[in-house]
Amino acid sequence: MSNYKDLKLDKFKDKTDITDSGTQGTKVAVGSTAQRGSTTGEFRFNSTTGKFEGYDGTSFVSITANPTISSIDDTEVDSAAGGNQTFVITGTNFSTGDVASFLGNDATEITASTTTIDSATQITAVIAKSSFVNSKEPYDVKIKKLTQTIGILENQINVDNAPTWTTSSGNLGTIQDDDTGTHFTLAASDAEGDTIAYTETGATNISGAGLALNSSTGAISGDPTDVGSSTTVSFTGRATAGSKTADRAFNIIITPPPSLLIGSTATNFVDSGATASKTTSGYETVTVTADMSVYVDLWGAGGGAPVSCDNASHGSAGGMAYGQITLLAGTTYVILVGLGGMEGSQSLTKFPDNGEHTNSMNARGHGGGSTRFGLYTQSGFNITSSSGDYNNTSAVYQLIAGAGSGGAVYAAWSSPVGGYGGGTSGAAGGGYYHADGSSSPGGGASQSSGGSGGTGGRSTAGTSGAKYSGGNSVSAAGGGGYYGGGGACAYYAQGGGGSGFLNTGGLLSNTGFQTTSVGGTDYYVSPVGTRSNKPSTAGNGGLCSVSSGQAGHGAVIFTKV
Repeated sequence: MSNYKDLKLDKFKDKTDITDSGTQGTKVAVGSTAQRGSTTGEFRFNSTTGKFEGYDGTSFVSITANPTISSIDDTEVDSAAGGNQTFVITGTNFSTGDVASFLGNDATEITASTTTIDSATQITAVIAKSSFVNSKEPYDVKIKKLTQTIGILENQINVDNAPTWTTSSGNLGTIQDDDTGTHFTLAASDAEGDTIAYTETGATNISGAGLALNSSTGAISGDPTDVGSSTTVSFTGRATAGSKTADRAFNIIITPPPSLLIGSTATNFVDSGATASKTTSGYETVTVTADMSVYVDLWGAGGGAPVSCDNASHGSAGGMAYGQITLLAGTTYVILVGLGGMEGSQSLTKFPDNGEHTNSMNARGHGGGSTRFGLYTQSGFNITSSSGDYNNTSAVYQLIAGAGSGGAVYAAWSSPVGGYGGGTSGAAGGGYYHADGSSSPGGGASQSSGGSGGTGGRSTAGTSGAKYSGGNSVSAAGGGGYYGGGGACAYYAQGGGGSGFLNTGGLLSNTGFQTTSVGGTDYYVSPVGTRSNKPSTAGNGGLCSVSSGQAGHGAVIFTKV
């Protein structure tokens, strides 16, 4: 070992370089930082820093061992998650002044915002997650010392972002509880191209509503559980790609299928051709749960028949009216289905406007009642089930099918028989005219006046029809309608038919009438309808061979367009 004594004796004065042949080491100057010299090339051991150092003419440079990196605690970064990523780096030869950085696969370098030297074997580095770019993975980990020496651990950090939802949060849409198939599809994307799995998290509301979520495609399908009213099903969808997840809140509204309600009886109106009807006489409100376009077909009631078939006429048939309308949810409509007439000895409870046989004889018949459709709310009043409202002459209906008149004994003896409910006008009664001139038929109603009452000398003349009222008679009574038919006089004649009505300036389109025809058997058989959907005996006149001479009631059929 060389020592100061040798140097002092100038034992090396002839040497260009100091050569030390000893094995223990060469002793150099030792001193604190404050004791540093200023001669270029000086080499010493700094007792303050504990490191060898040399002066390069500008500053002292420490001689330190290269850092080594053995591991990093987290090898994935979600660059889209926001905030900072903290890495704990393990290795050797870490010291104050070391700086951590990360090298992309294109050699670009991003430096940690803070590097904390926990110990000679551990560093904590913090950096913004957004600094990492997916296309530059994998990243190397680098530690650089003040002496410019570095340590690198290659291919350590990958960017693994959570999947990104492409389906907007909130309401996916509305379905009916009888819908089937695929209703909606959730969709998300993943920057790394990982396969995405779709699930519900936090609850089982999807399956609880009778639906299923396909984990591979995101499709929501199935037949929803029936609901009584609009129901919102809320759920949290989760998209999973690799180890990353993204949650999003959604909801689906499930409604009952659109229904048409006649009174409180609801009929699902989902498919074109769905129908709802009323074939018994009486008053009902009509509402819908959703706007819908429907056909409306009406048949006026038939007139009653005498019980004897001795050349007697049957009751005359009601007419048929039709149109198309868009029924609106939140709006109330009304229907009045006419009461079928019967033979005159039967007590008559008019509905809504039958002409009445007033002599209580079974040889004649009561008239039938018209069938009407309109809005519930009118100007200044509502069309309620009170006759003071529904027969109010100020009431405006959208459609009216006129009713047929009552029949009479001997009326079919000769001459054509009419009396059927009409379109723009009802048919005059017709029938047998006795030589003494003592019998005459009731007149058919028009769009502006009721049918005239029959006149003659043998019995009291029939009364004329009026708006929403058939004419009365001691013989065959008139049918009800927009304007009612007149009542007949004496044994041998038919009452007049009521007129129909189309509110062409109202809410309807595709409107029209059908009527039967005079003569033969047609006068007592009501029309089949434009859709050939006549309900059984609706609107048919009563038959003299049938007990009580009961005629067919009117009818209303709604058909979804």
